[in-house]
Amino acid sequence: MISGDPFTYTWLFTDFPRSDRVVLEANTDYWNKERGPRLEKVVYVNDIHPAVALEKVCNTEGEIDIVSEVSPADARKVVDSEHANLITVDALRVVSGLINRNAEFMNDLRVRRALNLAVDRDRLIDEVFQGYAHPVAALALPYSCWAPDGLEPYPHNPGEAKRLLSEAGWSEGRALRLAATSDVTAVAEHLAGDLRDSLGVEVETIIIPDEDLISAQRTLVEKNCPYRSTFWSTPGSTSRPDIRRRSSTASTFIPWARSAPGLPCPSSRS
Repeated sequence: MISGDPFTYTWLFTDFPRSDRVVLEANTDYWNKERGPRLEKVVYVNDIHPAVALEKVCNTEGEIDIVSEVSPADARKVVDSEHANLITVDALRVVSGLINRNAEFMNDLRVRRALNLAVDRDRLIDEVFQGYAHPVAALALPYSCWAPDGLEPYPHNPGEAKRLLSEAGWSEGRALRLAATSDVTAVAEHLAGDLRDSLGVEVETIIIPDEDLISAQRTLVEKNCPYRSTFWSTPGSTSRPDIRRRSSTASTFIPWARSAPGLPCPSSRS
């Protein structure tokens, strides 16, 4: 899917249809009887909207047994349900910011540090992720073998952030343009507020429509991004829009939070 140049795509996925359901039946001849199988059949239903599935697992008994991923905003609905339990697991999703170093001022280390210091990660986690996340200092998760030893997230220091931005020559009245995919709209809006309050600059937030996601990814890969900062939700190391490794030479990442103790997963009560 990529050419000899690792920073250039040859092809981009534009259509990847899914079947309406996947049915698994137990292999009774499986060699390890301690591991299972413990169920005769598992049916993955792919043609039901996540909101509908969540409603069924929380408010009915037996129609849907498990919903595999729930947003932190919906976690309280599961906790309050008489039919469902909330199970949390360590997640691989990291929400990070990408700084377009080709944009004016963004190649200045003082500006990039100012953006890091301007973000109140703890408040972001409490108010947007409802506590279901932890601050991180790098894209490598703290429990991974690639995590740097002793590295701590930037503290929230608005005074120092504003000083660095002024020292770098950021002119009064210059706005910061921030782009985000639709799945992290709440994160982008919260961060825009932090940047306004901490740095005293106007922030223009652009939410990229889902139908424009492919072209936006291409723009980033080709390093023609018109925005000074872009925010992605990056699950694991392979899910879309995982383009961070292919932009590392011209971009700087601000890791803010990883979902943990994990994205909530509701299951029907036994």
